[in-house]
Amino acid sequence: MKRKNVVMLTATIVFLVMFSPAHAWYYAIGGGAGGDADTENLSLEFGNENIKLWNHHFLAAVSVPLIFNRDDNIPTGTKSSSAPNANYTAFDTVDEGTEVGVLGKIGMEVISDFYVNILGGATRTNRIEIVTSNTTGIHYEQSSKKEFYGVYGAGISYFPELFEWELRMNLSLDIDNRRGITGYIGWCW
Repeated sequence: MKRKNVVMLTATIVFLVMFSPAHAWYYAIGGGAGGDADTENLSLEFGNENIKLWNHHFLAAVSVPLIFNRDDNIPTGTKSSSAPNANYTAFDTVDEGTEVGVLGKIGMEVISDFYVNILGGATRTNRIEIVTSNTTGIHYEQSSKKEFYGVYGAGISYFPELFEWELRMNLSLDIDNRRGITGYIGWCW
């Protein structure tokens, strides 16, 4: 069922982008922190903000979030191998390294150049189980597996024109379950 939702979201974004003028594309870079990952993130976004459909303006975008899971969650001196015997106690399970994903965003213009958005997607991380040997007290990485997280949220976007240069800027703010709050700044062409 989840795969079907991702396919439908992707098909909707492709459909909306096909009916848009070429001069309304934008890119943005953003950063933030919080959410279930409880760490910093950097996100790159590419989209189109002037899709006219049913007498309304929409935006459609794709983002690539990079969530920097800190290795300081792993105790100092942890061995990268599993425990040498079965005499251990579970210590913690943590995300290791950079979590990466793909998010789709769809928005509708509510007033001139101001959009309300919904977003969804998924991220992938390396999740490790840390155990402590009961005989030596040393920590070990008992197991490691790829873990996928669903991402959902909402946001706002504003596309002001700077002075009389006809240079359009993008300011956005997203709130989602995985990244927390992410602010973006970018340019249209």
